[in-house]
Amino acid sequence: MPWDVFKNKVKCEICGDIIMPDSDKTWTECSCGSTQVMGKSFLRIKGDNYTNLSKFNYDDIPEHKDWNETD
Repeated sequence: MPWDVFKNKVKCEICGDIIMPDSDKTWTECSCGSTQVMGKSFLRIKGDNYTNLSKFNYDDIPEHKDWNETD
């Protein structure tokens, strides 16, 4: 992605690890193995004992010039 819109991270409530996905194709696992995450441009979570700490930040996306202009 050209802009850092999605900041996906999950906290495992069993071991306390905060994990962030490395890619959109592979799972990233906490140290105890009970929580797994996947996706930098989306988020999939495996596990039952976690807190989703993900945020969406649209502040860094530049405005599109002439978006509302009509010819």
